[in-house]
Amino acid sequence: MCSSDLTLGVITEATLACRARPAGWEWLAARYPDFETMATALRAVRRAATGAAVLRGYDETDARFSFGALGHDGGCVGLAGFPADLPGLEARKRAAAELMAGTDLGPEYGAHWEQHRNDAVQTYAQVMGPERAFGPGTIADTMEVAGLWSAVPRLHQDIQQALAAHAQLVGCHLSHLYPSGSSLYFTFLISGTDERAAEATYRQAWDQAAAACTAAGGTITHHHGVGRLKAPYLAAELGPAGTGVLDKIRAALDPAGIMNPGGLRP
Repeated sequence: MCSSDLTLGVITEATLACRARPAGWEWLAARYPDFETMATALRAVRRAATGAAVLRGYDETDARFSFGALGHDGGCVGLAGFPADLPGLEARKRAAAELMAGTDLGPEYGAHWEQHRNDAVQTYAQVMGPERAFGPGTIADTMEVAGLWSAVPRLHQDIQQALAAHAQLVGCHLSHLYPSGSSLYFTFLISGTDERAAEATYRQAWDQAAAACTAAGGTITHHHGVGRLKAPYLAAELGPAGTGVLDKIRAALDPAGIMNPGGLRP
């Protein structure tokens, strides 16, 4: 239902799937000189089915933010995590290490990520909550998109540039990697003279970043759905035929337009 933003149906029952918690984790981490080299290496690890349950890649800005406490002072970071009880673990790690091929950073990066992977929630609350740690007129947000591997380098470059034209800080990491492509998760910080000025800049950043995503062959959403913020950009991605089909399906299933109005279409 996430992909339809609750506009094409109503959830009446859900079944939870779960798996046993690993006994522990074994980590590989490597440094790369640029984003494309890092993405290419992690693509190879994913396609080789090495058994890595965690696979993430950070551009230089996001790597400094995520691993600065470890003294990380430059370069992109690729991270692979393996359940400690995975059959054939050592052979799998060797195969992944050969494919990653960057400068070895040791297992500390993985352990740090596991311990601090949710710290961004608190940081966001400090910036955007009542505390307003950076003062009024400051907005912190994320934008997640996705694309085939052939589009990933351009998506990173063009969206980063679009956001950086308005933001003081832009970082990106690959959060979900597949044999065919990956999601790209951008984090950015915008400042203005006051709240209204910051909001106007924020809207401009979103408009230009979404346009850059579509032009580069990506999709404006991955696991976050569309929602009211991204709804105005969906038509550019789907085209007239796609939006026409979507509107007809919605009209057939929800003629009164009461299911999450504005969730997919403005």
